[in-house]
Amino acid sequence: MPATMTNKKLTWTCDHCNKPISPGDTGYVCVDDQAALRAEAAWAETGDSMDVINGAVVMAQLITENAAARWSVTHHKCDPNPDGGYWIGANRLTTLRELLEMNEHLMEKSWVAMHTDWPAWLTRTLG
Repeated sequence: MPATMTNKKLTWTCDHCNKPISPGDTGYVCVDDQAALRAEAAWAETGDSMDVINGAVVMAQLITENAAARWSVTHHKCDPNPDGGYWIGANRLTTLRELLEMNEHLMEKSWVAMHTDWPAWLTRTLG
């Protein structure tokens, strides 16, 4: 699990080394924005053939067929692509409230909801 909560504080764990991101560490929650662009392009090609239930695209099909960009938690030193991507400093997500406020901000960006696994990642993170 990428985050645990103690005394209403979130502690993030790096997906690469499985060590906590301490307050003095440089770490973040991130997604490969180029992968999101590829997912968007795939959506544009196959979107018309997606199953729709009550006007909503079946999310599992969207994620599977369009390879949604995956969010992860990482230390800067562990990041395989430290110069790219969209990232949010772990120091900005230290409480559940901050995480939920960031969720509200990210959901205003259509590319996050449609072309990344943010909603599923957030559900996994909050357990």
